[in-house]
Amino acid sequence: MWIFLDFDGTITEQDACDTILAQYCNTDWEKIGSMWSNNLIDSAEMHNQFCQNMHATTQEIHLSLKKLVRLRSGVHFFLNQALQHKHKVCIISSGWDIYIKPFFEGINHYLATDISQLQNYSLLSNHKEILIVANHVTEQVGKLTFHNNFPGDWSCQTSSPCKAKVISTLCRNENDIKIALGDGKSDICMVEVVDTIYATATLKKSLETIGLKHSTFISFDKLTEDLFGIRH
Repeated sequence: MWIFLDFDGTITEQDACDTILAQYCNTDWEKIGSMWSNNLIDSAEMHNQFCQNMHATTQEIHLSLKKLVRLRSGVHFFLNQALQHKHKVCIISSGWDIYIKPFFEGINHYLATDISQLQNYSLLSNHKEILIVANHVTEQVGKLTFHNNFPGDWSCQTSSPCKAKVISTLCRNENDIKIALGDGKSDICMVEVVDTIYATATLKKSLETIGLKHSTFISFDKLTEDLFGIRH
């Protein structure tokens, strides 16, 4: 079984990207986000504009996240149980590796920030670590650079990388059971290609509007009990 999870607002209580934009973006970042919401720009261009208009060092970003953003209760236990039960776990984020990596220090994971890294991982027979797929953002003297490492059909309107494309690359066996957990617009392409959906926040509202069957995500403790029969 494959378990696919979004990061911002799903694994975390707060949206990490929105948090650092609110602190360090030099322009109206919500206007840029609105352009994406209204399909005027795609996900990759939105994040490119975010980075172009931000000024923050890596240390400043990490310190802000440590103070303002928390992982949801029970998420580490859930991830550990998934791996112990020999399920494959992948976090697919349209966010940035520069702020995701600190949350997984000390946790066995494989970070893929471009197509070749993802394809190399898909060829491995044993998946004993958490796979994290995210955009690569670098920082030099406070200037952030977005690297569009998922060009063409590897990105879509709602997400860069395209989460559906990532899933199709990893799930080569048509008998693979696929579960997805998400909270927003960037997860739409992901939930359209899986068997079971757990949704919260705006994703849940969108799925209710279009009539796509899903379960409500309540907590990771509840999800651990539902999937593995273990109470935490």
